[in-house]
Amino acid sequence: MFAAGLALLGWVFSWVHLSNLRAALTDLGPWAWALPSVYLFMTVWDIWGWRIIFEEQDRGLMRFKSLFLIHTACQAVNNITPFVDVGGEFLKMRLVSRRFGLPNERVLSSILIQRTMLFVSENFFWALGLVPVFFVWDVSGRLRMILLAGAALFTAMGAALLWVQTKGIFMTLLGGFRIIGIDPEFIRKTGTTLAGTDEAIRAFYTARGRRWIASLALHFLGWVSGGLEVYWIFRLLGHPIGMAEAVTIEALIQLIRTVSFYVPGNLGVQEGALALLAQWMGLHPSAGVMVSLLKRYRHLTWTLIGFGIWFMIELRFKFSGSRTHEQIDAV
Repeated sequence: MFAAGLALLGWVFSWVHLSNLRAALTDLGPWAWALPSVYLFMTVWDIWGWRIIFEEQDRGLMRFKSLFLIHTACQAVNNITPFVDVGGEFLKMRLVSRRFGLPNERVLSSILIQRTMLFVSENFFWALGLVPVFFVWDVSGRLRMILLAGAALFTAMGAALLWVQTKGIFMTLLGGFRIIGIDPEFIRKTGTTLAGTDEAIRAFYTARGRRWIASLALHFLGWVSGGLEVYWIFRLLGHPIGMAEAVTIEALIQLIRTVSFYVPGNLGVQEGALALLAQWMGLHPSAGVMVSLLKRYRHLTWTLIGFGIWFMIELRFKFSGSRTHEQIDAV
């Protein structure tokens, strides 16, 4: 799939002509270098939406700076995971447990809930992008159906994930393992911790205060804030658009990225999709490709920063041990 993505990327570049991309790069304003800074605004909502999942006594231990550093380091790992960006979640559980001294089941439950809230809120975000596809832009009927089918499929998956979590996702899985003959010793060793995780997840969804609604709303704002990046990039390219239009484009891109999850890094798919979106907006397709390249610039910048943060965290853990809770804050 990586080779297919490279081939598609090459075709997109030949379609829009490299000379147009070079001209667009030359015309970029001096503020283009600062584009990665928008990540700070985009990520604050997700961190807030994750923090609110924890119980009040746990939240009292958590400094926002610590969560930001952990989130950024783990997101860097997610960014290089070939297909499904969950590799960093295992690292997140380890770092949060060590930093705040919380039991693994409480941290694991928060991460599973956070990923679910992120995915379900993305479904609502996709709906924003589908509105112009059906009512404003001149899009082929086949492409409309592909986007709608993709959104419907992943929405159903999100709903199923929510339902299974309220029933006990791990105990359900372990019950299936017993049926197919998985080693019962494995079940005995992990059952207690996983049962505790299931209980923590159920308690979150049934607790008073409906924190899951607040988390869902915050993650939705995180997706919407991604439109700010698109808005800024189009202005840098000399094609200013409205914020509503920028949010719509971001919603469609996230939908297309999800549907094409099997292509590592969505290579070629993201560039081709943005080129088509630019064309539907009456712009040259090269403008869309430049949007994709600048988004990748931000992506690469924070991936490198994230790995640097992870390296510093590990150094402080190594030389300071686990006696203090200030190692991460001091990075």
